[in-house]
Amino acid sequence: MISTDPTLTAPKDAGVGFKAEARQAPPPHILVLDDQLAIRSLLHEVLTANHYRVSLAKTLSDAQSLIDRESFDAVIVDIYLSETESGLSLLPYLGGVQPHTPAVVISGMARMDDVMEALKAGAYDMLCKPFNIIDVLHVISRAVEKKRMAVENERLVAALRQERDLLEIRVREATADLEQNVEMLRLLNEQIATMFEMSQTTVGDGSSEGTIRRIFELLRRMIDFEGAFCVIYDIRAQDINLALADRPVVQEYCNKMSAMFRAQGYALVDLAESQNRMPVENLQSAIRQLAPEGLTKETDLMLMPLHVHQSMLGVVGLIRKGRTLLTRAEERILGLAISHFLAVLEQRNFITRTAQLAGLGELISEIAHDLRHPMTSLRGASRILLDGWQDDAKRARCLEEIAGNVARMESLVSELVNFYNPKDMNMVPVDLHALLDQALSITRSLLEQKHIEVTRRYEPATIVILGLSRNLIEAFVNLISNACQACAPVGGRITIAAAAELNDDDNRRLREFSRHPSSYVRIEIADNGCGIPNENKEKVFRRFFTTRPEGHGLGLSAVTRILKKNLGHIHLESEVGRGTTFYMYLPKA
Repeated sequence: MISTDPTLTAPKDAGVGFKAEARQAPPPHILVLDDQLAIRSLLHEVLTANHYRVSLAKTLSDAQSLIDRESFDAVIVDIYLSETESGLSLLPYLGGVQPHTPAVVISGMARMDDVMEALKAGAYDMLCKPFNIIDVLHVISRAVEKKRMAVENERLVAALRQERDLLEIRVREATADLEQNVEMLRLLNEQIATMFEMSQTTVGDGSSEGTIRRIFELLRRMIDFEGAFCVIYDIRAQDINLALADRPVVQEYCNKMSAMFRAQGYALVDLAESQNRMPVENLQSAIRQLAPEGLTKETDLMLMPLHVHQSMLGVVGLIRKGRTLLTRAEERILGLAISHFLAVLEQRNFITRTAQLAGLGELISEIAHDLRHPMTSLRGASRILLDGWQDDAKRARCLEEIAGNVARMESLVSELVNFYNPKDMNMVPVDLHALLDQALSITRSLLEQKHIEVTRRYEPATIVILGLSRNLIEAFVNLISNACQACAPVGGRITIAAAAELNDDDNRRLREFSRHPSSYVRIEIADNGCGIPNENKEKVFRRFFTTRPEGHGLGLSAVTRILKKNLGHIHLESEVGRGTTFYMYLPKA
């Protein structure tokens, strides 16, 4: 039976030292198995007085029941419990349930056989009756420490095992990443070798047809396809520039696509150039929608658009019977080949366009030189008329209009001359507020003539930018003049603002064009005029585009050119009937 003697329970107050330790960790728990009440009582008293928690058992069954329910840091076992029971029988049971708990054997007869039997059973130590209390406490202290170290060692082993498992997982992941990187490097090496061969072929063969054929040959080494074709549409000539099929199996596709571009080329050009960075998928989808029915039903046909801005538009087609999907490696190779081919087309187109512009620039410069003489005569005649005639308001307005038209003609000629014969100038720090005020001073007569209300919203601090002051004033004058022309005769309002602190919209616009927002300032020129329709928002920046019969279509294109020359950017927002706002971004000094 388990002892329930109230005199053998732990004391309520074992001292201040014990309480302080108990707050940190529970006291060691000791099990005492002995058939003699006096021994149990003595051990209970001694151990509890030294801050141990003690459980008592008289028989083997009592001890086994306690071992099943509670965890012990050490067990004290009497060898001879009765004529039929030996305390050593508890040791195997204890080792099975609590393997790290040491057992201290006590015996009244210290025979060598008992010692050997106790050690074989797994006893930690042995004490002989009558025993010394000091020896008991030393042995129990060592046994408890052994149990603590065994448990700590097991915990450390488990932690090391867990860390080893984590390291194995990380090694496997790193190995997988390394294998993936090695495969990627291998593919990149193949791509570089292929692109090098493409570049060498381009140098050796100066024709576009030869370049395309060579690109198709190199692609076939890495991508499995039955045939390929290429159709290029000349935007300016509005006709097919090149149509090539590398094998007879795709000749019919090439012919049908050529016919589609001849019939629908203008629609594809408008779509391709409606946005600065239109996704390729939109143009690809449009080509499929406009293509003949036989092409649209062909599931083995893959189409990749080509576009050189304001010059060429085209498509590359691949036929893969039964294998329509490209792998990632094949997509990279094909993308590199298309990019390289586009670069070749754009380079050759640039060379051709440069030669054409050089001749055209010479012609325009000559015309501009010849036009200066009649403009000088008209200016002198208008001044004579203004000085000699009577103060007739109607005649004065007519003469002022003549003078204004002459000034605009002179500005147009100067713009053309400067465009085709650019002069190198260095950007210098400029006061932005002063530039805007000077532009307003130049356009004062136009603003007063239409009774337009002007509002300035400048930041209190001076904003200094890097730029070419003469060109920037010209850009601001063009925008203010456009705003005046857009305003109604009555109630027109123009707002001019300058800010060094940019908002989220400004940051997004600049990042779209790879500009760092912190290096730029914003200038706004807004009007409450008629607004710009959505279909014209991108066209207004094109050269010679205008919706006014008296316009020349050079103002906004000149603004765009000037801002690019000053490392700036322009963006517009407009709503028909409510007005237009131009946002300009220029670099800080």
